[in-house]
Amino acid sequence: MKKLFVMIGIVMMGTITPVNNAAAQNPILKIIKAAVIKVIKAIDLKIQRLQNKTIGLQNTQKALENTLTKLKLDNITEWVEKHRNLYKDYYDELYKVKTIITYYKQIKTIAEMQVKIMTIISLKPNWIIWPRYIQAFLTKV
Repeated sequence: MKKLFVMIGIVMMGTITPVNNAAAQNPILKIIKAAVIKVIKAIDLKIQRLQNKTIGLQNTQKALENTLTKLKLDNITEWVEKHRNLYKDYYDELYKVKTIITYYKQIKTIAEMQVKIMTIISLKPNWIIWPRYIQAFLTKV
């Protein structure tokens, strides 16, 4: 790398210094000019190779980042699905309990109604008027 900078410095010094248009110096100028062009092309190729390597490394980095992101998203999806199933089971059990409680309340209401009907029947032995009492009771309930 030091040689490269030294070479560039020498070439720059050679191009900056004024040159007489003498015929003897033309071949020397041509040689220096050809050397400068070769050095510039070599530097340009080196830079292009480094840029290509950098682009390749950036593409590899993007691929790794995409893979990592996909893994994270898969983990999140798995976690969400796990919790969805957990809460689904929980709410299904709650629904079953609610259904059982509702059924129990209906049975309790029917039993209370039967007790009241039996009380009305036992108090009124007159079979002619007891349907009116039951009808009145059922409209109140």
